[in-house]
Amino acid sequence: MKVSVCIAVKNCSNFIKNSLFSILNQDFKEDWEILLGDDLSSDDTIDVVISALKYIGGKIPVRFYKSDKNIGCGLRRNCLVNFSFGDYVAIADGDDIYPPKRISEQYSIASSDSGIFALSGSCNVIDEFGKSISHIRKDNMTDREILYALSNTYENPICDPCSFFDKKIFVEMGGYSCLDQNRLIPDLDLWMRFFEFSKYGIISNRTILVFENTWVDYRKNPNGNTVKFSREMMRAHGLRRKIFNHRLLDEASVECKKDFSTPGRMELIYEQGY
Repeated sequence: MKVSVCIAVKNCSNFIKNSLFSILNQDFKEDWEILLGDDLSSDDTIDVVISALKYIGGKIPVRFYKSDKNIGCGLRRNCLVNFSFGDYVAIADGDDIYPPKRISEQYSIASSDSGIFALSGSCNVIDEFGKSISHIRKDNMTDREILYALSNTYENPICDPCSFFDKKIFVEMGGYSCLDQNRLIPDLDLWMRFFEFSKYGIISNRTILVFENTWVDYRKNPNGNTVKFSREMMRAHGLRRKIFNHRLLDEASVECKKDFSTPGRMELIYEQGY
């Protein structure tokens, strides 16, 4: 299996159907799969997902899990990665839309260079009705430029909902953080740990790249974490950046957690194509 698309979902019943359609409409010709994990939704997200998958059908392998516990997006993704078969992981969100060439273009780039750990791109921002409201254009960025942005700004230069990474390295890094202080910024913490591990030789000869390609219509969802918890996310970002800069400048101890945390039970409730 070449690629596993991992989608952690919670209370996105209004958007998940269109998001799924866009993912299932990818033009990728290699073997790939889709894994969804519900993080204890209180709406009818589970019913909508199952109904959509039954309606769409198709030959693409899909598994859908539900949980008995809300653990947050990062740890839910860890669970999905743990169940995945792909060499690479493509992150997707249940309220965003993806262009048909997203996975094929990202896989082509990543598989052609064994030194790449992760890559991402630009995003078109849409509102809750799907109307385009802005475009966050990313220039092509090297790992050195990404490191500078992480160290010196409050910007996360790596667009999370279209990130694509090497599964083996992700697991070696411990996956997304299990620390509560990083619950709202699991992606930012992951990228910072990559550079911390690189500095101390835990990971070597790997890089993160950002491309100008637009790989997601990112929805500014009024009920999403980015909008609802923007202040909390900013505070968590500031704290993590202080720790990051301390570890880069001083001989601070950085431990590589080999087994990533996947708390809570997950039950397979729908499967097709395997």
